[in-house]
Amino acid sequence: MIAAVRTKVAGELGDRGKGLPSVEQRAGQVGLAFLYDLLYRYESSAGTHPTLHAVDLLLERSPRGLVLRGEPTAQFAAPPVYLHGAHLLYEALNESGEHTPALRLPELPSLGRDLHALAEQHANARLPNWQELLPSEAFDQT
Repeated sequence: MIAAVRTKVAGELGDRGKGLPSVEQRAGQVGLAFLYDLLYRYESSAGTHPTLHAVDLLLERSPRGLVLRGEPTAQFAAPPVYLHGAHLLYEALNESGEHTPALRLPELPSLGRDLHALAEQHANARLPNWQELLPSEAFDQT
């Protein structure tokens, strides 16, 4: 069933669907490579497609051996996925407002600052040296 639908869609699209850049490439083109790396690579290597990195994330030494945790240990703090989602929505609205006057919301600059402050607060609480680990474009607030 899925193969038949895939064949039908491919036939309808023709060559239009070929040669598109990957999600990673598209993220890089719009300056969001650091978010791609954080959300996709981190989450994927921990859950969806676990690698040995998942061992570091989910196992913790204890006097009686290793303990399997339900979420990443303090050594590797889990990214705040909903906060990142809110930030991406903010970015989409902010950029859309430049092209669509109805989307120019006066509250957006304040919301952007609040989201950035929340992200810093979360990072400081979970991973004090987080600023050393992220590339400089992660701090661009322009």
